Amino acid sequence: MLKPVGSVVVVALLLLAAAGSSPTPDATSHGLAPPAPSALTPETPLATLGSQPIREADFQRYLGDAFPPEQVAVINASPADRRSALEEYFDSLAIVTKARRAGLDRETRFEKALELMEMKLLAHLETERYRDRIVRESQVSEEDVRKRYEQRQHELTEAPRFTAHHLLVYVQGNPAFPNQGLSDAEARAKAEAALAQLRAGKSWHAVAAEYSDDVPTKHRAGLIKNGRFGYFAAEVERAVKTQELDQPGEVIRSVFGYHVLQVRDRITEKVPRPFEEVRKILTDELAQERSADARETFMTPIQQEVGLHVTDAGQREAPLLDEKAVPQDEVLAVVGGRPILESDFRWFLKDALVPEQRASAYSRPGARQNMLSSYLDMLVLEAEARKDALDQTAEFIGSRVSMERKLLTEFMQQRDQAGPFCRCGGTAEERQRADREYFDRVRAEVGLTVVSVGA
Repeated sequence: MLKPVGSVVVVALLLLAAAGSSPTPDATSHGLAPPAPSALTPETPLATLGSQPIREADFQRYLGDAFPPEQVAVINASPADRRSALEEYFDSLAIVTKARRAGLDRETRFEKALELMEMKLLAHLETERYRDRIVRESQVSEEDVRKRYEQRQHELTEAPRFTAHHLLVYVQGNPAFPNQGLSDAEARAKAEAALAQLRAGKSWHAVAAEYSDDVPTKHRAGLIKNGRFGYFAAEVERAVKTQELDQPGEVIRSVFGYHVLQVRDRITEKVPRPFEEVRKILTDELAQERSADARETFMTPIQQEVGLHVTDAGQREAPLLDEKAVPQDEVLAVVGGRPILESDFRWFLKDALVPEQRASAYSRPGARQNMLSSYLDMLVLEAEARKDALDQTAEFIGSRVSMERKLLTEFMQQRDQAGPFCRCGGTAEERQRADREYFDRVRAEVGLTVVSVGA
């Protein structure tokens, strides 16, 4: 199923459009596909489903619903591809038949899932009509990014920081660990010994591990990476700012004890970050702004035409994690005269995110309004698409057939704990073999028999 996530669904649709979506069949693909091999006719039998014959015409209709015309032509021209597609068709036909016989297509959760898939498809088809304009209005040029950099250069700065190797020998009575440490003289002598080892060429890894009492850094060469000023003893920070780079400095005394430092690099004042370093940040920032502007330009007239009204309940923030925070029969909005209830919104939420993503997504600030905005945007686009009769097009009808087939397959496999829902382990080959055995059992259950002619 499609899994839209984000504060504005149209932005997601724009990105989908800009990236290029999977091709869908055009009007010509919903009759017979390009001619099958010459030995076959539309009436050629391929299989039987109980007493019902499955003919070449049925297979070509399946191909037309599942693939774009150019791919159908390739499949029909290649015996190997045709055989593979036929096997997939027979498997699909068998499992969909089993699902319908089990009544899965009459379950509320299936009906809601199909309804939401129709909504997403129609919203996409409506947006696709304005694709070129939307993409054009959302584009960000190099000149735009550089101009934004000039405007915000004073904000895009690197905070003062430093990277240094450091060791510390505690003195007794230090404020961190009063009961730990040496006498002043002993601590100083130990620090001086460590400094001598470093100046003699011994590594910081070895010296810090042997001499330092600073637990967080002693086993990583005493390294403080990107340390921020204001968090260290004043004497240490003064040495960081003045000490010669890449050389162990003199022993320093603070209230904690005796320190030895070797500063690798430092920035002591705020400096502008280079353009290349912030290019992506600025590009993303501009892209979000342009997408929001394009959304408003695109959506506002459609919202007015369809008749979108968000109620007070729909504007109220409430925790998404608490399913009882808003009554199920609360009206959140009206779209084209249709009241949208909290229960409708809850079905959308279940479909939009897989379970393991929900807790994190639902707990973000403004999550409810962001997700509700996405849902209402899709409903508005769906209503406009139906006004434009996009639900009567061959493209929509064929895609809906494929969606329904995929949904029934998913629901059936989930109930049977097969395919992607199989809890069996094993290698990829073993799982593939288990899938094949499952489909063979389903074919037998529904009475699907493949005949030799044409198949």
